[in-house]
Amino acid sequence: MSDPTVPVYVVTAYRWGRTNEHAYTCFAGVDREAAIRAAKEECHGRGLKYGVEVVEFPSDETVAYFSSSAEAQDARGPTESVDRLAAERIGQAILSAFQRGVRYAPSGQWIKMPNGAAVETLTEVAVELPDWIKSLCEAELDMARKLIG
Repeated sequence: MSDPTVPVYVVTAYRWGRTNEHAYTCFAGVDREAAIRAAKEECHGRGLKYGVEVVEFPSDETVAYFSSSAEAQDARGPTESVDRLAAERIGQAILSAFQRGVRYAPSGQWIKMPNGAAVETLTEVAVELPDWIKSLCEAELDMARKLIG
């Protein structure tokens, strides 16, 4: 049985240093220096396309980070891609409007949450999407159905 007091080092490579892009684990073990060497080799061996992070568990502390060429050299760890996150959220809103014929907009009415925070409620607004967006939604849904089976 393994000793839970011995730290484990996990090395993860993130494409362009983004947590919401392709990522994979390339090392896990108890040797800190071996983990750091593996991270540096992975980063440089992939032509700086991946930012590579070494995390110590169970503390969840980043002990080393080798940045991708898309990041600042002094980056301290991977980050989320703002463009990709925005595209996903926009895509979800458009797909929902395509499937339901409505979008959700702020209502101007506020409610108090159990934690005391006030949040604005949403209301349905009918929408008519342009033909090119309808065609795109139909094509992407058809492709997704074929991929999933």
